[in-house]
Amino acid sequence: MAYPIYFKVNKAEISRKDPHFIDVVKSLKGLGKQFSLCKLILIRSSSSPEGGYTLNERLAHRRARALVDSLKRHIVIPDSTIEERYMHEDYEGLRRMLLKSKASYRDKVVGIIESNRGDDKEIKRRLMELEAGKIWKSLLRDFYPRLRAARILIFVTRNFEYVDLNVPKTPIPTIAVKPPEEWP
Repeated sequence: MAYPIYFKVNKAEISRKDPHFIDVVKSLKGLGKQFSLCKLILIRSSSSPEGGYTLNERLAHRRARALVDSLKRHIVIPDSTIEERYMHEDYEGLRRMLLKSKASYRDKVVGIIESNRGDDKEIKRRLMELEAGKIWKSLLRDFYPRLRAARILIFVTRNFEYVDLNVPKTPIPTIAVKPPEEWP
């Protein structure tokens, strides 16, 4: 299962009323007895590029911690199963979203990201300068909100119990999961 939790600008708080968070909790609780949780819970958090580098790095980390802490209020999660990965400014996520979009400036922005990999300051500088800041404002409005996120990927295993061969097997429920490189 994979779920995104979105955050407001410069915030790391999760509302108990957030529909995405409610879905995560329901899904975890709904796994019931036929699954044993937690081979691994992978949390990948990020911030959008609009703030300063150091602030964005702290913010991404705080978002991952907020998600873990919020989940622990509802279910038991052993610390040994949690792995956090966070990125300060998610230019790769922005690139993936733009490649799927029809934005008129798509190729310009993707080109800047691809030609300046590893130099986030240069990417930000060049994006802010595009068309006298008009594209930056469009990115802020149309794409950056989806970069302010923590995404949770939950790996579960099925509990194996005694199986009576005379009883028909019940199908194992499956959930389609996109690979992390396709997450929004």
